Amino acid sequence: MGNGPRPMPPGGSPSPPPRCMMANFAARLPTIPPQGFRGQQMPTPPPPNMKR
Repeated sequence: MGNGPRPMPPGGSPSPPPRCMMANFAARLPTIPPQGFRGQQMPTPPPPNMKR
């Protein structure tokens, strides 16, 4: 388990599971100031998987 093939999402795109993205987002929430959500003065660039 872990490296096994994952079930494709309804869309059929080989994107990482939403759980991964949600975990990343939740982990970054407390560190991102309110202004970060508006796209102003982002402390750190979003992870590459978010841009896809």
